[in-house]
Amino acid sequence: MPDVDIYEVGPRDGLQNEAEFVQTERKLELIGKLAAAGLRRIEVASFVSAEWIPPLADGEQVAANLPVVDGVTYAALVPNEKGYARFRSGGKLAMAATFISASETHNHQNVNCSIADQLERSRPVFERAQSDGVEMRAYVSTVCGCPWFDSSLGGLGGCPYAPGASGNVATEDLVDLFECEGVTTGVDLDGLVDASSWLEREVLHRPLPGRVYRARLGARERAARTR
Repeated sequence: MPDVDIYEVGPRDGLQNEAEFVQTERKLELIGKLAAAGLRRIEVASFVSAEWIPPLADGEQVAANLPVVDGVTYAALVPNEKGYARFRSGGKLAMAATFISASETHNHQNVNCSIADQLERSRPVFERAQSDGVEMRAYVSTVCGCPWFDSSLGGLGGCPYAPGASGNVATEDLVDLFECEGVTTGVDLDGLVDASSWLEREVLHRPLPGRVYRARLGARERAARTR
């Protein structure tokens, strides 16, 4: 077993800020590449209104067609009871994630309500999940004054309701940091670089900002030129 368990949010938080809709089959291909690289906890969808987050409007389609991989847990963001009902219809999802902000301003911008109201919205979700035997994950945003929590391949993503949120912690950077310190992750760094490179070239058609990703990609290109 690895020493740490990395929770990957690239298919959800990473893609939610993209201007162009990424097709469902491309999302599923990305999820398969992440699982093949050794990531075992992957957040794949968000069951919020498509009016708010159009890039994730295909949550049900993604959830219904997820690749079955031993040891991999798929999660989705569930903001309220309506979202939980959509989550339960997904079939292959094992974990529901909910959230609240430590900042009243961010909470209003993100979910259009106060912290107190969001806690009340979340209560029935937790109660239903407990009754259904569904694992829940709750996270608190902006605890340290910035919107960066979890990791996303290539540093992809960022909250659309937090000005200056330019991206997430790059999964490659996180894995490299742990491995350099002798902390195992069970994640194949080269496999992650392959997934980021594919996403950059074939899907998004723009460079990703991850530092270790760019360094590893540059090293590959230099090695190829010297052969």
